[in-house]
Amino acid sequence: MLKSFVTILIYLLIFAITSCSKSEDKKQKKLLDIRSIGGEKTTAKEVKKIKPNESYYRLDELKFFGLIEGDNQVYVKILVSLAYPKGNHDTEKEIILRRDQISEIIVDVIASKSFSELIKADKREKLKGELVDRINQIMAFPISDLYYIKFQYTLQPKQ
Repeated sequence: MLKSFVTILIYLLIFAITSCSKSEDKKQKKLLDIRSIGGEKTTAKEVKKIKPNESYYRLDELKFFGLIEGDNQVYVKILVSLAYPKGNHDTEKEIILRRDQISEIIVDVIASKSFSELIKADKREKLKGELVDRINQIMAFPISDLYYIKFQYTLQPKQ
């Protein structure tokens, strides 16, 4: 009796695991090989220009004060996803190893910009190119693009 109960329990567990893995496979397909560093997975909705030949890593959200504008300081919150050639595990490993350096580059470059440079869409696109160039200067295996998941900026009184 106990053996048959255990057997039934094992079959139920196998069925549950199989069902879960099938639903996980469907979820993974929706993610389009998008991975993350230090956060949740980046979804296809977050990266607007998904390219089938790219993989993605999302860095931690960065929060910092930028330049002073009059009596205010620019406060920035940014979340980016780094794109690299799909299947290039060397780039993936290097991003993981250099994520602190990459974050520092992002903060340094954005903190050097004025508020007026951050609020204009064309300037943010130019900034994106500058960030990719600066990041690739430290990379043996370069990234192909950078996507803004979140880009918030506000003026706050100096303290």
